[in-house]
Amino acid sequence: MIRQTIHPRQVRPFRITTMPPYPFLRRCMLLLLVLLPAGAAAQNFSGVSSPTVRPGERGFQLRSSFLPADDGADARYGFRVHYQEALTDTLRARGSVAVADRGAGSLDVDAVKLELQKQLSANFGMRLDGSLGGSGRNDAAALNFYAQLPATDALTLRGVVQVAREFGDTRRDGLQFQTRGAAVYRLSDSLTLSGEAFARHGKLGSGGADDSIQAGPRLAAVLGDGWTVEPQWLWGATGPVPDNELRLWIGRRF
Repeated sequence: MIRQTIHPRQVRPFRITTMPPYPFLRRCMLLLLVLLPAGAAAQNFSGVSSPTVRPGERGFQLRSSFLPADDGADARYGFRVHYQEALTDTLRARGSVAVADRGAGSLDVDAVKLELQKQLSANFGMRLDGSLGGSGRNDAAALNFYAQLPATDALTLRGVVQVAREFGDTRRDGLQFQTRGAAVYRLSDSLTLSGEAFARHGKLGSGGADDSIQAGPRLAAVLGDGWTVEPQWLWGATGPVPDNELRLWIGRRF
């Protein structure tokens, strides 16, 4: 995510009266109860996911981001945790909470998000996102389109296109456009190496004037008992993005 000036706005208090009846929603609500009292900012927690939904899948993941001190700016860190579950053989739901350091030595809520991903075919999918911004950030809705191309037995190319709309007092006008891409090489049955790029293009029709790009390698390892670990380094290629960002994802599939 990109550093930006945050303007405070009135935030309505969050109250919970009853627990939702569905198991997935109950788990997401418990996640919010644990994390909302803490508090997020401009790290990049995005990935370049596959369009595939695995029938019966369940799992969680903790994503951490660290921005080293640079050009007089303090070091920053942030976290995002999510729980996901396949509702059908081709539909998956995910709930997440992101928190991050805004430079004042404390964590603030960045966003609470719900995602619904639909696998359309073996290599194509789409996802609908809805997010509530915390600490003065805008709410947003987004539509994501996924595609992948198996180039060889070991190499797969992936791409994601996102169109989003913000809601709030400090919202950006118009539809906001993002693209992501990855080349994923399978080193073994439990180890992959990827080259990934994340680009924010700003408002549709801006002609590239607002482009901000991060890119870097990612290693993903599947450990025993469903555990996964994924370290990554991103460097800022263009635009108002961090020069360096270190990320570590740890998760488990059930």
